[in-house]
Amino acid sequence: MEKPEPKIPVIKKILIGLIAVVFIGGISMLIDKDTQAANMKLAAMHASPSEKKKLSADRIRKKSRPAIQVTEAYLQNEQQANDTFKGKVLYIAGTIADIKNNTPGQPDYALLTGSKNDTYVQCYLVEEQVARQLKPGMNVIFKGTCEGLSTNVLLKNCKLVLVE
Repeated sequence: MEKPEPKIPVIKKILIGLIAVVFIGGISMLIDKDTQAANMKLAAMHASPSEKKKLSADRIRKKSRPAIQVTEAYLQNEQQANDTFKGKVLYIAGTIADIKNNTPGQPDYALLTGSKNDTYVQCYLVEEQVARQLKPGMNVIFKGTCEGLSTNVLLKNCKLVLVE
């Protein structure tokens, strides 16, 4: 007489099947992430100039901090904000509130809308001709070195890197 094989309960079969599906799904997600990263690199290598600009603009947006975030950080805790920002090169995104380009011997600067307390990010521009083309209401990203808080948060040696 042959021994009958033990029967695996239906619930165990379902659990084993679910575990297999989750395991296979996890592996395919890892492979997919690697494939996506490789495809992005390949696309960047073979992109047209306009596509490269778009990829570059996306990277700049990801690096940038909103002007309001920086001004609020300074208003909440100046020492902590100095530790975080002062002396560092920042990408600052914001809306131009005003442009000052009429003081002889002084660099032109743009005020980016900051906190609700009339504190701005004051971006001292390196290129005069750039300042003359900027207008209040424009959404921009500047790259500059943070000098800390005076009346406004000061950024020196600013370059316009993106106009939105």
